[in-house]
Amino acid sequence: MDFTPINTERLLLNTFRLEDTPAFYPLASDPAATRYMAWPRHQDLAETERVLGLFAKWRARDEDWPVALWTKAEPGQLLGFSGFQKPLTEAPWVSWLLGPDAWGKGYAQEAVRALLAWGWATQPHWVCVQAPIHPGNLASLRLAQRLGFREVPSDLTFKMVNLDGQDHAATLWQLDRP
Repeated sequence: MDFTPINTERLLLNTFRLEDTPAFYPLASDPAATRYMAWPRHQDLAETERVLGLFAKWRARDEDWPVALWTKAEPGQLLGFSGFQKPLTEAPWVSWLLGPDAWGKGYAQEAVRALLAWGWATQPHWVCVQAPIHPGNLASLRLAQRLGFREVPSDLTFKMVNLDGQDHAATLWQLDRP
C-alpha cells in the first residue's frame, strides 16, 4: 500500500525509514510510553533498527499497512507514530503511540484524524476501522471516544509484556466509515 506523506497543521506523517532508528528508539524504549503496548519495549538501538527493517520489508511486500511517524513541523523531533495493521478481526486496526513529552497537547488526535482520513480516501472497501485498547489506557480510550469510536463486543486478549507479562482483555473500539 503506497503512502504519501501527510502534512497537518503541526505535524508531518511519513513512513518509517532505517534512518529514523535513532529518533524512534527513545520512544520504543520508554517505559511510560510503551506500558500498554503488546510488543516488548526495545532494549537497544539494534533492536529498533531490526524492527524498522521488518516494517520496511513488510511494506515492500504489501504484507502490512502504513505506519506513520509523526514529527513536528520542525525536522528531527519524533513525537509518536500511528498506523493501520492487518487485524485479528475482520476490520483493519489503527493504533498509536505518543511519547510522554507530547502528552496532552492534541498531537495524537491530529495525527490519527489525518491517518483515518487517508485510510477512508484510499481504501474504499473499508466499512469500518477498529482499535484494540487496554482498558487501563485511559488516554487512548478518551482519544478513541473523541474520534467517534464506539466500543464493540470482543473477546480479544493480549500478553502485556511491558505491564506485567500476563494476558489481559482488550476493549475493541470501532469507527464506521463516515
